[in-house]
This record gives sequence, C-alpha cells and structure tokens, in this order.
Amino acid sequence: MEERRLFAASLLKSGWRPVDVADECGVTRGAVPQWCKALAQGGVRRLRRKPHQGRPSWLSASEWKQVARAFKAGAVRAVFPTER
Repeated sequence: MEERRLFAASLLKSGWRPVDVADECGVTRGAVPQWCKALAQGGVRRLRRKPHQGRPSWLSASEWKQVARAFKAGAVRAVFPTER
C-alpha cells in the first residue's frame, strides 16, 4: 500500500489528474484527494507507512525470559498432562 501511495505521489507531482491517478493505481477516486492533502501538509513523508506500537506489554523483560524458558522446557514440565 505504501508503494502505491508513493507511486501515486510521483504521478501527481508530474501533473497527472487525480482521477487518472486513481484509475492507474486501482484505488477509489476518494483516496487520491486524501493523498493530495497529505502531500500538501507534509510531503512524501506523510504517505509513508506508520508503525503501530500497540498496547504496552504488561510483562517486564525478565518475565518474558521466564515465559521463553517455560516454552523451551515443554508443556509437561509446566504441569500439563501432555505436550499438546
């Protein structure tokens, strides 16, 4: 999707009409004006993918290490009846 937005940006900068950009990129005609607005506000940087952080972990680094050790030890060792 990021590639598509960047390609669309290059087309828009070279003078293509938004309708033609939408047809060329295979997106709705409503998407291109949003990209135009993003380009005007922050340039190509605004069209790049934004990493999603997600919710912070409730476990500390040492607790994650304990979880990893438990997985490596196996389910039976963690008091389950089978390895399933």
